[in-house]
Amino acid sequence: MNFYKRVGELILGTRLKRISDKLLNDVSNIYKKLNIPFEVSWFPIFYLLNENRKLSVTEIANELEITHSAVSQMITILDKRGLVKFIDDKNDKRRRFICFTEEGKELMSTLPPIWEAMQHSMQDIFSEGINSTHILSALDEIEDSLERESLTSRVVKEVEQEELSDVMIVDYDDSYYDCYKNFVLEWLIDKNDIDMQGVDYINNPHRAVNEQNTTILVAKENNDCAGVIVYRRTEKNEIKIIFFVIHEKRERKQVGKKLLNEMLNRTHKKNIDRISITLSRASSELIKILKDAGFILYALDNAKNLADKSADLIMKYNFK
Repeated sequence: MNFYKRVGELILGTRLKRISDKLLNDVSNIYKKLNIPFEVSWFPIFYLLNENRKLSVTEIANELEITHSAVSQMITILDKRGLVKFIDDKNDKRRRFICFTEEGKELMSTLPPIWEAMQHSMQDIFSEGINSTHILSALDEIEDSLERESLTSRVVKEVEQEELSDVMIVDYDDSYYDCYKNFVLEWLIDKNDIDMQGVDYINNPHRAVNEQNTTILVAKENNDCAGVIVYRRTEKNEIKIIFFVIHEKRERKQVGKKLLNEMLNRTHKKNIDRISITLSRASSELIKILKDAGFILYALDNAKNLADKSADLIMKYNFK
């Protein structure tokens, strides 16, 4: 037990399962010792049918918040034991209800005193400790919290934020020229599109910034160059992303996400209607980053048909 107390929240799921397994085993033993031919897994159906007399599979599934398939499996077992039966809806022959058979009703009549005793015993267990008195309320709160946001989402978000905290986005200066040049060349080679404009961006990044309404942002991680995004404002209140490259070993560090967010934050304040980018279909990591940020597929560039694998994708982000 010391291990479970020491590890705390990290093993809560396992600890809850251990408690659950122990309680379910005890409940099963209670029925056996009292010679009641009842299985623990039947409880939800019996309890609901005792309250409502008859229910459809859909009504049971909605009440228990489980799938129709799971309910059907439970009902099939009880049907084979002769404890429940199906009856047709008088107003809709396509709809059927589940209700107790006479044998099921007889078994049900023996259960309330046992359930009442179980409830009293559980209340005794809860009252033996200072904190356990509120366990049911605490479980309600935990379930509500997980409904609002899953554990998966919370953990991934925190890890990504921690990784992002090591990344800084800065404006280009000459100290980043070598890595900037390599990133731009990588983009151009990947697109097989080394034209004079691309060469000009490599040779004269300052002129591009000063004369072509261009912004160059560099992602730094521990003083290393981890990614580059280059974008230019057109005459139509549109931003065109010219280059967007992330170091292949840094993709998992969410560098692209932080670069893109910085660009969106800056352009959002400058009366921009939309942002566009043309990129290779092979750039799956960038495509995912763009989609997560709200970019949508706009068109295929230079496509002969929809199945043309050599065509580039055009993606756009609309502010309005």
